[in-house]
Amino acid sequence: MQFKCEIDMDNDTFAQDPHLELSRILNKIARDFYEFECSERLVDDLYRRNWDINGNKVGYWKIKV
Repeated sequence: MQFKCEIDMDNDTFAQDPHLELSRILNKIARDFYEFECSERLVDDLYRRNWDINGNKVGYWKIKV
């Protein structure tokens, strides 16, 4: 099993305080993963997109079985 995550920090949302926005996205990933972990066992690959606070797609995370 493998976990991969990619976050593109080259847009305006990260200009003011990149650490704050990155922290927000990573916390969202952790919540998503926790909710998944509590629901079912992983049988297929799991893939989710990462969105910044403005609603722009900035990357993804996935678990490959």
